[in-house]
Amino acid sequence: MARDPGRARAAIDQHRTLFGWRTFAHHLANFALVLCIVGVAIGATFGIGPLEARASHVLGQQPTRIEIVWPRLVTASDKGPSGSATWLPAQFQEELMALANRQVAAAPDAISRDPLKRIAVALGNSGWFEGVPTVRREAGGVVRVDGRWRIPAAVLRTGGKDRLISWEAKPMPVAYEPDRSGMRVILGVNESAQPGTAGRLDYQKAWPGEQAQAALELLALVSKEPWADQVSGVDVSGYGARKELVLLTRFGTSIVWGGRPSKPRPGDTSTSSKLGKIAMLNRDFRRIDGGMSAVDVWLMPDKPLEIDLTATANASKP
Repeated sequence: MARDPGRARAAIDQHRTLFGWRTFAHHLANFALVLCIVGVAIGATFGIGPLEARASHVLGQQPTRIEIVWPRLVTASDKGPSGSATWLPAQFQEELMALANRQVAAAPDAISRDPLKRIAVALGNSGWFEGVPTVRREAGGVVRVDGRWRIPAAVLRTGGKDRLISWEAKPMPVAYEPDRSGMRVILGVNESAQPGTAGRLDYQKAWPGEQAQAALELLALVSKEPWADQVSGVDVSGYGARKELVLLTRFGTSIVWGGRPSKPRPGDTSTSSKLGKIAMLNRDFRRIDGGMSAVDVWLMPDKPLEIDLTATANASKP
């Protein structure tokens, strides 16, 4: 008996409708996704754990070598660092290396980030860095430390010691006996540095008050002058009552500067005029104090300095 093609086609279409191919494909895709997720979970549980352990064991066989990028000396032309030379004395280099190595010993896991964080925090709190340094692992078991170093600006006399401070007026972890640092000194500061934990100084905070900042501003200004080597420091003892800064010279004399460069007092002459008067004294007498025990350069109106030679070291000159 011949079969009816139309009936056969209709039967096939009915079968397709009853089976639901689209629904089947949708469920199959969901099932495959579930299998992938389960596979990843199994791998994480039974594969990555041993892999991490193996990596930690292998890296742990390599001794950790800490390398700190030390601050560089600046060339005479002021164009950049000079080779590998550093201004940081070897004693302080050794102390910082010992501090970093203690952090590694306290967290010996070779692939954990914990020792890197510990090194960064410890060195950031040491008083030598401005902010927190960057610490990263490199090939061969090297841990490299790099950051922005604080630049020593002067020493501030407090508590019978000369405390090193940066240009940001932040204390640094070095104290000298008076007049033994070889650096310019700031005298007459009334405020004390902020105490930190365990009775130590808080190296992250600037010296309180305005006296230290005013002195550093004046030192930064005169450091650019050709006669800067004659300046031994700044006395700020009169800053609280009179807003007066006094330059100290290496001859044991003084130059009354007046107000802070960025905050001149009423009646102060201009900064350029003050610098010009000091330059004139240096030109005529080869000393910025003119050979006198004290000189005022802040007075207005601007008048030529009149020096009485009978009161100076040049009195005996013909």
